[in-house]
Amino acid sequence: MAAGCAVSAQETNADFLIQKTFTDGTKRYTISAQSGQDANANDILTDLTCPGYKEIYSQFSSLLEMVVLSVATMLDATNFTIKDGYGQVVSSRKLMTDAVRLDHFHAYETPSQRRLMTAFSGTDTNSSADINFTFDLHEDNGMFIVFPTPAFYKVSDNGFNHKFESVLPSGINGLEVGFFIQTHDGQLVEPILKPDYVTLMVGTEFNQWMLSSHHLPTVTHAMRMLKIDMMPTQLLIRAWFGKMTLLPSYQHGLGKMDYEAHMNASAHYVQQGHELNHYNLRCAPGRRLTSTKVNPFCYVRSCRTLHPDNADDEGCNALCNTHHDIEQSRCYSWCSCGFDGIGNTEWHFCALIPRAKASTPQVAP
Repeated sequence: MAAGCAVSAQETNADFLIQKTFTDGTKRYTISAQSGQDANANDILTDLTCPGYKEIYSQFSSLLEMVVLSVATMLDATNFTIKDGYGQVVSSRKLMTDAVRLDHFHAYETPSQRRLMTAFSGTDTNSSADINFTFDLHEDNGMFIVFPTPAFYKVSDNGFNHKFESVLPSGINGLEVGFFIQTHDGQLVEPILKPDYVTLMVGTEFNQWMLSSHHLPTVTHAMRMLKIDMMPTQLLIRAWFGKMTLLPSYQHGLGKMDYEAHMNASAHYVQQGHELNHYNLRCAPGRRLTSTKVNPFCYVRSCRTLHPDNADDEGCNALCNTHHDIEQSRCYSWCSCGFDGIGNTEWHFCALIPRAKASTPQVAP
C-alpha cells in the first residue's frame, strides 16, 4: 500500500510527498513523519490521496518501535553500559524511550528504459570505479536506524489504475537487494537480507555522543537500484521503510553540548551551504553533513535588522535561523522576521567527500 500511495501522490503532486532525483536518474518519493513520543499528526495529510494508509503505517511503525525498545531492554540486561557527556550512566531503555524517532518511507522509481542501458546487476563483480551508486557511500547522522528488507515491484499502468507485481532480486542467492556496506579496511560487501529480516545499523551519533563499554562501529553504506527484466512500459519500484533513532533533546554529548543545540547548529550549517565552523557537527574526517531534504516542515526565516547602524540583514538571517534560546532572544531584540513557521526535525547523513574508492564488491554470507 505504501508504494501505491507514493506513486499516486506523485501523480497528483500531493503536498505531503517529498521528491528527489538522483544523479543516475532514479526518482525517490518520500513520506515522512516523527514517531515515538514525538509522534505528530502529519500523516493525516495522506488520507485524501491514500485512504487507509495511516492505519497501516501506524501499526507497522508501532511494530518497529517494539523492536527498538526490545534492543534497549536486552542491552540493559547485559553488562553493556552507556555514559553521557558528563560521565553519568544512562539506561538504554530510557534513552531509547525518550529519543526522537523519524519514520521515512521511500519509493525509488527507475524507468525500464534506463535500466536496460545499465550493465551492472546484483550478481556482477566490478570495481567500485565502475559502480554508479544511486545513493552514494555515507553514514547516517543518528544513533541507529532499523529497517525491514526492501521490497521490489514491477508497476504497470492500464490507464485506470496501477498494477503492482512483487518480484524478488535475481542475484546469486536471490537475496541481494542493492545494499552495500564498506568495511573498515575499505572492502565493499553486499549483505544478504532475507525477506523477513529487520536490520539495525549504527549511525555516527552513538559513538560520538556516548561513552559505551563496547564499541559499536558506524556503518558506511550505499544503495544502487537493481537491474530486473521488465516490459518497456513498466517501472521498477524499490519500497523501503526506515525508523531513525536520534538522541533526546536534553542529552549531553562528549563536548558538553546538548542535542537540541547540536540539531539547531546542524540545520544552520546545511542552510548556510556548509560554510560555518563544522568541527562540532560530528562527521568524521573526509565527510560532510548533508541534508536528505525529506521533511517539508523545515524552514528558513527571512529576517531584516532593526538596527541597520549596528548590524546587517545577513547577520539577522544567521542569528534567527539558529533556534537556540539565547540566539532567539537576540533575534527578537535585533531583528524582524517576515515568516515564522513551525519547524520539525530533519534527517541528516555524513557523506564522503570525495567518494572513496573501494575494492570489488562481494556477497556477504
